[in-house]
Amino acid sequence: TYLGLWEDPVASVPLMAMFRSAATNEQAATLLREFVATRIGSAVGPEPGMKETLALAVAQMIGIATARYVVRIDPVASMPLEELIARVAPAIQSLLDHSSA
Repeated sequence: TYLGLWEDPVASVPLMAMFRSAATNEQAATLLREFVATRIGSAVGPEPGMKETLALAVAQMIGIATARYVVRIDPVASMPLEELIARVAPAIQSLLDHSSA
């Protein structure tokens, strides 16, 4: 879903603007941090370390989006979306599964 938003020509415009602004403007970075913190906070259960685990997963997803859509680093930028998901999803899932171990 996350990468699907980035693939959408309409939905990606505000995402791109938000990421680019956050990289160069402290006020925009603060807004992005607060948005992410709110989302993580609403998703966190009682499990110890879950906040940290979700933050690490979000950081990986932000890095992938930045490499693919903002900076356009190949081969990440040109990789078919299905392949990218197949290669990255297990790493993120492993991180999330580790939190409950």
